[in-house]
Amino acid sequence: MKLSEIINKTFDVVTGYPMILVPLVIPFILRLIVNVSGFYWATSVNYLDRFSSINWESMEPDQALTLWRDMMPRMAAAGIAGTIIDIIIWAIAMIGFSMVIAMTVSYLDGKKLSLSQSFNAISGKIFILLVASAVVWITKFLGICAVCIGAYIAWVFLSEVRQGIVVDGLGLGDTFSKSYHLARDNFFDFSVILLLFFLVKIVVSLLPFVGGPLGFFIDVFSVVAMTLLYIDRR
Repeated sequence: MKLSEIINKTFDVVTGYPMILVPLVIPFILRLIVNVSGFYWATSVNYLDRFSSINWESMEPDQALTLWRDMMPRMAAAGIAGTIIDIIIWAIAMIGFSMVIAMTVSYLDGKKLSLSQSFNAISGKIFILLVASAVVWITKFLGICAVCIGAYIAWVFLSEVRQGIVVDGLGLGDTFSKSYHLARDNFFDFSVILLLFFLVKIVVSLLPFVGGPLGFFIDVFSVVAMTLLYIDRR
């Protein structure tokens, strides 16, 4: 299929099968609660503001040490709590995106899986899906630390890792290899699809409070499109 056909088919799948959006409702709600509640400000940012506003040089050593010992455990606990919440939301979202892949494949075969059926379709692969998704995330993060172009290349070349696991039942090594070779042979098409929905996500993210959480639903369109590309180009 041409790129225009992939994009049109993506919207056909989502509009013809709106339940495909439902697996991302839970991470959407959780992220919305976190944003609206001001959790990160109340925990991390608030402590950092207080820490940076303290005039440590004007304090006696014993007084500064006591204050330091009082604040550091709270700052550490706030950071750990925020990280745990992020990991939980991330894991639920990765499972949701994997369900979206299974639902897309079934829709192309003329069937509409229920939520329980789509979960059952990936339930035996959840561990490898989470491990693969974590490796992809770490690779992109290292790419950002090195140079942004590294993150972009990792993003494109590893964009079909979950599809390989869900659609073809590939192992960890095989699915990374499959994604790499597909992206190498279709780099332009993969880049266009990923960038298209990424730009839409950026625009949507400008909305206060709900912008970030709505990004999960934009990602559904991206996952559907990449699944269509995987099936078409494998």
